Amino acid sequence: MKPQHLKKYDHLTTPLYEEFGEDYQGQPYVLDGEKNPSFRAHLIGLGLSDTRVESLTVGFDAIWNSLCQLDYGNLHVVCKEFEGLATICKKFGEIEGMRCEFTDSKGEEYE
Repeated sequence: MKPQHLKKYDHLTTPLYEEFGEDYQGQPYVLDGEKNPSFRAHLIGLGLSDTRVESLTVGFDAIWNSLCQLDYGNLHVVCKEFEGLATICKKFGEIEGMRCEFTDSKGEEYE
């Protein structure tokens, strides 16, 4: 069954991404069955070219997944060396509706 196209997202349509829907929070997402539909819709909404959206999304997803798999020691090293990386990945996770807490062994969040 093909999802309904929502006309209120016509301003986001591009030749590459023509169909948009809404998630449970009322945020737009791309209706193409590919990974990270909400993040791609968010980038398009910011005005990024659809030709850059896919590669950026793949990169953010890879970094987010890698950080999630690190133990506390390695997460600490990476987050201290690359200040702001945890904040960027948290934003990615929030947009995609994924739990994204990057904390140290004391429960303090990395920035």
